[in-house]
Amino acid sequence: MRSFLYRKADRYDRMLRWLHGDTLGERFGEIAARIGENRRVLDLGAGTCTLADYLHPSCSYVGAELNEGFRAHARARGLEVIDLNVFDFAAYPDNVDVVVAADLLHHLVPNVNRFLKGLGASAIPMVVICESYPYGASLFTKVFGPLLDNDGVNNLPARLRHHLFDEFTEERLRRDMAAAFPGRESEFKILSERTTPGKERRGWDTMIASFRLAGAVS
Repeated sequence: MRSFLYRKADRYDRMLRWLHGDTLGERFGEIAARIGENRRVLDLGAGTCTLADYLHPSCSYVGAELNEGFRAHARARGLEVIDLNVFDFAAYPDNVDVVVAADLLHHLVPNVNRFLKGLGASAIPMVVICESYPYGASLFTKVFGPLLDNDGVNNLPARLRHHLFDEFTEERLRRDMAAAFPGRESEFKILSERTTPGKERRGWDTMIASFRLAGAVS
């Protein structure tokens, strides 16, 4: 059963703003800047489709989201959103220039590498991945975080074990992504809340990584 956070779109949005503060806009702004103009964007695990608000008006957007309430919320805003299993790579919409996976990897534990390798094996011109990881989160955060962030779809016991014993690190994310996207042009950027008053003790940094097929997207 999904947590109360995933039962109402407006509640989910308020929690994200509280959790990330100014860095929420910073991360979506950075993703949008890498995408640029005149791109067809597929946003995997789109949530309430916040990314669409940051894209250049010339871009076309489609969100992929399993939460029916979130899909309804996005459609009420006039956005295109589909029900799509992110592992069904053959079902991705045609003519996509950029695939975005923002704050999705931790939901996919223990199948993160299968997902990354599937994207890496595709002919998608550009992939952008945004993922947070801890730099000293408390035991309370490691237990309560996955319970609060339970989407009701993915493997909650595996996620709890991951947060307690096998957490993401910057080094691990870089290594696994490099292995999944061999030969692609890559760019990494770290957004940190450690020096942000009121945020520095929450224990998370965010990595934004992009991978381009050479010459495919400029």
